[in-house]
Amino acid sequence: MGSEKAVLSAADYILFILMLLVSAGIGLYFKFSGGKQSTTNEFLLAGKNMPILPVAFSIMASFISAVSVIGIPAEVYMFGIYVVYYYVSYPIGAVIASYVCLPVFFKSGECTVYEMLYMAVALYAPALALSAVTNMSIWTSVISVGVVCTFYCTLGGMKAVLWTDLFQAMLMFIGIFAIIIKGFSDIGFSEVFRIGYEEDRIAIPTLSPSLTERYTVWNLLIQGSIFSLMNFGANQIQIQRLLTLKNISRSRMALYLSIPLNVFFYILVCVAGLVIYAHFYKCDPLTAPNKPISAADQLLPFYIIKVLGGFPGLPGLCICGVFGAMLSTVSSGLNSLSAVTMQDLGALIGLVLGLCTTGWITFGTLASGVRPKILPLSSENCQANSTLFSQISSSTLNSTLMAMLPETSTLSTISVPQINTETP
Repeated sequence: MGSEKAVLSAADYILFILMLLVSAGIGLYFKFSGGKQSTTNEFLLAGKNMPILPVAFSIMASFISAVSVIGIPAEVYMFGIYVVYYYVSYPIGAVIASYVCLPVFFKSGECTVYEMLYMAVALYAPALALSAVTNMSIWTSVISVGVVCTFYCTLGGMKAVLWTDLFQAMLMFIGIFAIIIKGFSDIGFSEVFRIGYEEDRIAIPTLSPSLTERYTVWNLLIQGSIFSLMNFGANQIQIQRLLTLKNISRSRMALYLSIPLNVFFYILVCVAGLVIYAHFYKCDPLTAPNKPISAADQLLPFYIIKVLGGFPGLPGLCICGVFGAMLSTVSSGLNSLSAVTMQDLGALIGLVLGLCTTGWITFGTLASGVRPKILPLSSENCQANSTLFSQISSSTLNSTLMAMLPETSTLSTISVPQINTETP
């Protein structure tokens, strides 16, 4: 294995910089056009005259974070495609919210729901992805993207946020399509699904009533419904978007249009997880003798380096997709935080209770000792001195991430237990 750290090509960096410049340019445009963000209504609610399509894409883009883009393929790789069934129940909560919660917000005339403190994680995940494939430090990534995000949010208000969300949603789709199409081209469409089926990555959840089983029909149905109801009935980011339309009927149309966009993108991300597994299923990089990666969260960046690295610009395109997910989430949070800070500052009781409840559930789960069962992984085609991963040195991913290993569990929807490195 070489000692050189893998870096993106000039074409990749150009694409990344262009993405940031376009996002910043949209903010400048809305600063000097239309209402020019001169009123609170214009800045926070885009004057309540937004078209339906960009609002629908904005809902989809802000709903899907970079944490999901990186974490869901790892989830499918380790535990199978069960998570895709979660999105079957997603429309249930959205429809309930549109008829129960949305009318309340339109009648009240308010634009805030609650306070938010989650943007740090949304910033860290894509920075981790970029630092895993380039010699750019995590702080450089966070600062550069954070500055651009703050710039266009501050100048362009909600209009800039919504239109940049549309642009970034397109990047997200392009990036994930690049991964899937390249995988199908290399492995074969039917072969990807054959491998996934034979290796138990494609399966149907059981009807078991167990509370300790990772996926069942019941927990997927209940979780999907409650989560979508929470997001569209009590999430500041989504509610504020829905209030940018002039009446409730147009708001419902935007919400309903966002549902297939969300479900379709999540299905694509799950398929990307199957593609990554099909590529590595006989030489798992997590258990290979030379240990090219040390955590499941590194699977997507590692695949981008290894498989797409020979095509200038393609890794950068995929990285732009990950950063597009991050920008849309963080910019949405910043704009919503502005509304909350102006109108709902001192709402601390709900915040503290929410944090305590979440901490109790999270740490209680860890303390219980119940761990999910990882599906079998194989390294039978790997050799101790194999050159399979010769394109990448251990320092490429491990040196920048080992120091933060305790924090990686927050980057995805999975909690990876100790892996047995013996071949099953």
